[in-house]
Amino acid sequence: MLVTAAGSVAFANSIVVVDFTTLPTTQGNGTTNSQGNVYDGEAGATIGGTYVAELVCDFISASTEVPSGPLDFSVETTASLSGVQFTSGYAQISGNTLTEVQAYDTAAVLMSELNAATPGGTAQTIADFQFAIWNLMLPAGVDGSTKDFALDAAATTNQVNAFAAVTAATPTAQTIADEQALVIYTPTSQSLGNQEFVGLNTPMVNPEPSTWVLMAGLGLLLCVPQVRSRARRAILAVN
Repeated sequence: MLVTAAGSVAFANSIVVVDFTTLPTTQGNGTTNSQGNVYDGEAGATIGGTYVAELVCDFISASTEVPSGPLDFSVETTASLSGVQFTSGYAQISGNTLTEVQAYDTAAVLMSELNAATPGGTAQTIADFQFAIWNLMLPAGVDGSTKDFALDAAATTNQVNAFAAVTAATPTAQTIADEQALVIYTPTSQSLGNQEFVGLNTPMVNPEPSTWVLMAGLGLLLCVPQVRSRARRAILAVN
């Protein structure tokens, strides 16, 4: 069932409790799949006790431990972006600097395509969609080039095509459905330092009150790159 725009507004800024349970199965940098501490694609989690197998982080320069939780996230949709983590400073696609709405709408289309490619797609295909999503929320990102990583032609193509779909004079029914289906999970003040995640038609409210419990123990880092630039602090995965 698709999330309607009217229904999305009703649940904007609600708080959900997320417990991350399983890492994405794909690792790599979008070109060689050799960078073993980067996890690409869909992570598994429970949201208010409901299992969800398709949460994808949209920001590469943060970390979330898996397994971990419960963590509190605010919920937004493309109909109401008032509480999202990224309110300015987006990538450029085909010479156009993205607006906030365009960035998340493009993420919605890419997320839909990533979801369709999982789990049957190759590791390379999944990585290409993941890196296309990551690049959206980076002011320095240009046509699929994500920070220190080499430009990947397939990731760039994915991003350019998704941007063209959301900026078309008459968007297709599929594009509109993708945008309406996107659910955005932004870490609250209790969960600062975690990544923002996106899902499709995933839970927007909890069947129980939101709670906060301090994370205990060490988990594997999700979506954390080895940063090679001297100007950036390296973050390594916990093995």
